[in-house]
Amino acid sequence: MVTVSRVPAYLQVAAAIRRRINLGEFEVGSKLPTQESFARRYRVSGTVVRSAMDVLTEEGRVRPDAHSTALYVSEEGPEAAQAELAQALRRLDVVEEQLAQLLNGASSTAPTVQERGFGGGAWPGRSVLRGVSVLRGADNVLARLGLRSGRTHGRAA
Repeated sequence: MVTVSRVPAYLQVAAAIRRRINLGEFEVGSKLPTQESFARRYRVSGTVVRSAMDVLTEEGRVRPDAHSTALYVSEEGPEAAQAELAQALRRLDVVEEQLAQLLNGASSTAPTVQERGFGGGAWPGRSVLRGVSVLRGADNVLARLGLRSGRTHGRAA
């Protein structure tokens, strides 16, 4: 049951479900109970449960079914999300290096994101500066989740 506190109800529900996953009550790959079932159990609205599931999905703890509203315990877990973020931060280093060279008037001789093997380039359709600011905020998100970014003083470790 959700208690009256300064912690939003959806975060309390997410924490309760996360705890149940960690304790093995819901096994990897298993289908989670319906959102309505969670709403009854925790005595909250469906909107609160949906928000809690969004948090757990972003963490990589649960994954949606492509063909229904069902959610499953993810095989990836937070480690996969951390690895994906670490790769994004490495890509950010390449883009920052190129941007610094361009801002200093030098032609870019640094290897591109593609040349370094990080995939299809930096954020098509978005400005590089916007991408830099978004990914810089990722370190704060990692700290709040209790994870390490693998970065020290603005560079990958």
